Amino acid sequence: MKDSVSNGHVDVLILGILFLSQFIDIQSPDYGPFLAATLGIYLLLSALTAIGFFMSSLTTYQTISAIASFTVLFALMYIGDLWQKYAFVRDLTHFLSIRDRSEKMVSGLIRTKDILYYLVIIYLFVGFTLLKLKSQRRARPWYIHTARYITIIASGLLVGYVGSLPRLAGYLDTSAQQLNTIRPETQKNFSKLNGEELEVTYYSNILKFLLHTGFLIKPEEYTSCVDVWEPYVRFKPDITFKFEYFYYATPSEEQTLHQMFPGKTLRQIAGIAAKLYEMDPTLLKSPEEIRRENKELDRLGVNTGFASVIQLKYKGKKVFLQGLPAAHEIISGRFTPGHEPIMNAAIHRLTGTKMPKIAFVTGELERDILKNGEREYSSQDQALEPLGFDFTVVNLNRQDSVSDFAVLSNRDTAIDKATWIDNKLSHDTSVSALSSFLAGGYINSGVTTVVLADPKVELSPVALTKLKNYLDTGGNMLILGEPKKQQILNPLLRHLGVQLMPGQLVQPNANETPDKVACYETPAYYDLANKYVLMLNKDVWKGHGYDYFMDLAKVVMKGAVPLSYTNDSGFLIKPLLITKPLNKDVRDKLWLKQGKLVIDSVAPEFDAQEGDTRQDSFATAIQMTRQINGKEQRIVVCGDADFMANSNAMSDDPDPAEEIYSWLNYGRFPVYTVVSHYPPDNKVILSPKRAAFQKAIYSWVLPGILLLLASVLLLRRKRK
Repeated sequence: MKDSVSNGHVDVLILGILFLSQFIDIQSPDYGPFLAATLGIYLLLSALTAIGFFMSSLTTYQTISAIASFTVLFALMYIGDLWQKYAFVRDLTHFLSIRDRSEKMVSGLIRTKDILYYLVIIYLFVGFTLLKLKSQRRARPWYIHTARYITIIASGLLVGYVGSLPRLAGYLDTSAQQLNTIRPETQKNFSKLNGEELEVTYYSNILKFLLHTGFLIKPEEYTSCVDVWEPYVRFKPDITFKFEYFYYATPSEEQTLHQMFPGKTLRQIAGIAAKLYEMDPTLLKSPEEIRRENKELDRLGVNTGFASVIQLKYKGKKVFLQGLPAAHEIISGRFTPGHEPIMNAAIHRLTGTKMPKIAFVTGELERDILKNGEREYSSQDQALEPLGFDFTVVNLNRQDSVSDFAVLSNRDTAIDKATWIDNKLSHDTSVSALSSFLAGGYINSGVTTVVLADPKVELSPVALTKLKNYLDTGGNMLILGEPKKQQILNPLLRHLGVQLMPGQLVQPNANETPDKVACYETPAYYDLANKYVLMLNKDVWKGHGYDYFMDLAKVVMKGAVPLSYTNDSGFLIKPLLITKPLNKDVRDKLWLKQGKLVIDSVAPEFDAQEGDTRQDSFATAIQMTRQINGKEQRIVVCGDADFMANSNAMSDDPDPAEEIYSWLNYGRFPVYTVVSHYPPDNKVILSPKRAAFQKAIYSWVLPGILLLLASVLLLRRKRK
C-alpha cells in the first residue's frame, strides 16, 4: 500500500516537472490551469489508490486485485448513465459517476463538488479497507460488519450529495481569462433575476423526431441537460427544470405519417414512436392538452422545425429558445460561449427590457421579411429574433399608426402576410390594436430602425414624405438598392446627399458571371459590432493590412451599384465595402457599365463611348452619422440587396445583417461576450538548443533515474 501511495506521488512529481518546463518555455504563463490540473490528477490518483487498497485487502493475488480495481473504475465511469429515467435514483447515480470530474480541473475549473467527490471515494474505500483488516483480526457478528459498511456508505453518500447541491456548490475558475465562466455581461443580466426562480421547460414533439426533423431530448438525458446549464446555475442556483412531451403534426406531416403507418391514428403513431425510443407513452400529451397548457407553444413550438423547444419562465413572463442548447451539446455535456448572446437576449425579454424593433417598409414590392424565397429576408427574423431584435412591417401609404408589439413568428406556416399577421396579433386581442395594425401607417416611437429594401416601384409622395420626416427627426435607417432602381431610391437618397450611380458594376471573371463583383470590408466595417470575427479581422488589418486575409475580407455582390456622396451634407460618411482593397492593386479590373448587361453570353468589354467609367475604387456600402436632436443618427446605404437576402444566409458566407443591425441600434444587441483572442500566454520562448536539451532530459535522464530507483527498491525487497 505504501508503494501505491509512493507511485501516486511520483506520478504527480513527474507531472510537476513537465509543468515547470512550461513556465520556463512560455511567456507570461497562465499558471492557474496547471495547478488545477495537478490537483485534479492527484485527487484522481488518490481515489484510484484507495480503490486499490480495498481490492488488495480482499485477495492476495495481485492480478485479481487489479482486475477488480478496473471493474470498479469501469462501474464508476458508466453508473451515471444508469436509471436516468427515474427521478429518485438519477441524482444518486449521477453523483457517483467519476466521468468528467478531473476533466473540469484540467480545463482550469475547480468545483467543490468534484473535490468532495474524490474525498468521498477515498473515505469509502479506505473505510472499507480498515473494516476488512479489523474483521481479520477480531471476529464480529455479520450484522455488525454489515451495519458498519452501511454506515460508511450512507454517511459518505449523504455528505457528497448535499455538498453537490447547486446552492452549496462553489467554483474557482483558475484561468486568467476566466474561460470556464460566463462573461461579466451575462453575469450582470442574471443578477436581475432575483426574488423568484427561473423555470426551464423542454417541450418535445415526438413526431418531429420520428420524421427526422430534429433532436429529441429524452427523459434519460435529464441530468445531461442540467449539466449543460451549469454555467448559469452557478450564478442562479434556483433554476428548475421540467420536461413535457407531446405529439403534433402539421397537415403535410400527418399525411407522411399516415403513409408510414397506414390505418393508424396520430395517438397510435405517437405510442409506436414512444415504444421505439423506449419512452413511457403516458408521458405524451395530445395537441388539445398542450394547447390548454401553453397557448404560446401552440403558435410557436409545435410548428417549428425543432423536435424540442425550450421555454424560460420568470415572474409569469415566457420566452422561447429554439435549439438552445443544441441537442448534440446536451448529450455531450457542452455549453459553448456562443450561446450567451441568445441567453442574454432572453433574460432582457424576461426582465421587461424594450427590445430594438426593425420595421420593414412595405407597399412598393420591397424585399419581404415574411417570405422564404431566396431573394427575400425571412432569414433575418429567424436568425436575429433570438439575439434580441423584434421585426415588424409598416405600410407608409396607410394613415393609422402601427401597434407596438413583439414578434413571435410562425416559421413553417407564415408563408403569406395574412397568416403571419394573424399569428402576430394573437398576442394582443384588443380591437384597437388589431385595427391599428391592419391599417398600417406612420413609423411610431417603438421602431428603432427602418429598412427600405429594394422597392420595385416609385415611392408614393405620402411614403416619401414620411421617410424624409423620419430621417429629418434623427431616425436610423437601412437603405438597400439594386441596379436599374436608381430612379426609385435617388429621390430619397438625394435628401441625404447620396446617390446610386447610373449603371451597374461588372467584373469579368473566368469562373463567374460578370455581374458578380468582389467587394472588400474596410476598417469601418470592423467597427460595426463587438463581434469576435470583426475584432480579429480589425487587429489583423492593423498589423498587416490585407496581406494575410484579403480573401476573408471579400464579399461577393451579385448585381451591385456604386454610391456617390458629398461631404457637405452634414453627415460623416465612411465606406463599409469597396471594390478594391485599400493600398492594393488587384489584377482583375472592374468598371461601371452603362446600358444593357448580358451575363449569359460573351464577356462584356469596357466601352467609353457608351459611358462606361473606371475609377480607383467604388464604394458599394457606406455608413452615415450625424448629431441631431441630442443623439447620433445612424444610416447605412448599400448598392446591393442580395448580400443580405435568404440565399446568402443559406451559403457559407457570413450574414452581414447581424453586425449592421447591431451598429444601427448602438450595439445594444446582440449582447456580445467576446474573450480576448490575444491571451498573455500565447508566445513560446523555447529555443532549438534548449528544446534539444529538454528532449534529452525527458527521454533519457528522467527514465534512467526512475529505472535506477526501481532497481534499488527491488534489491531492498529481495534482501528483506
